[in-house]
Amino acid sequence: MGLVTESNRVRAFRLRIAKDIPKFPNDRASLQALQSKSLRALLIDYGNWKIRLHRAACARCSGRVRNTLYVLRINAEKRT
Repeated sequence: MGLVTESNRVRAFRLRIAKDIPKFPNDRASLQALQSKSLRALLIDYGNWKIRLHRAACARCSGRVRNTLYVLRINAEKRT
């Protein structure tokens, strides 16, 4: 298998994904490590980050919903 070159669009997309993923520590070395990854590896990292972000948001939201339902139930019990 020969060396595969990527188009400018694919390269720009890959670099944008590398920039969007949160890094710890957030320094140049971490960014360069992500930028050196293949597009496939970056898409996996990006997907994992988005799933964790979504789950955290859902957990916060479901906690609020659960608390609201609890308060509504307590208020309804007080009325009866």
